[in-house]
Amino acid sequence: MGENMYFCENCHLPTETERCPRCKRKNLRPIAPQDMCELTECHQQWYELEKHRFKALSIPVVTLPVGSGFNTMFALPLENYRLYVPWERFDDAVEVLEQIQRERLERLRSAYLPEDTARLTVPEKIAKRARRKLKMGKDADVAAYCRQVVSSAQDIFTGADLPSGHKTVCFSADGVYVWLDASTLEVLSVSVP
Repeated sequence: MGENMYFCENCHLPTETERCPRCKRKNLRPIAPQDMCELTECHQQWYELEKHRFKALSIPVVTLPVGSGFNTMFALPLENYRLYVPWERFDDAVEVLEQIQRERLERLRSAYLPEDTARLTVPEKIAKRARRKLKMGKDADVAAYCRQVVSSAQDIFTGADLPSGHKTVCFSADGVYVWLDASTLEVLSVSVP
């Protein structure tokens, strides 16, 4: 991170400007090595599975349970944690998160990335919608575009099971999401946020 970093005591965020990007508080103080900075928010089970990685590198992590108002109202366990680490170990902790994400993506690639993307099909109704959403010409090859998104996916995640028993899987690249039937490689949806 940059040398001139600031710290918001309200949000526990490190920032390069003297204004917090979250709460908009002004005149932040310079960050100190011992300041506990928010690293990420994650599901409780994920943290329980991955906390050994932080311990192996002697990165101290403080967790704060967070969740929905519904869970709080009924005194149910909160399902997420916010993770905080000292600023002096923040870059190391970010590297741990990036490594976890790379490993996750590779596992999903090997499980769901079709070796032969030529089998990928796009029903005409979905192709027509995709051309409109993506502002493509009326003769644009949506199947080729979807093959490119699938091949260069920066994130992959699974969805619900279809009535046929097949899994759905989503490939995301450059802000475009392509949902497929994992068995037939039929495109179910193409979306942009």
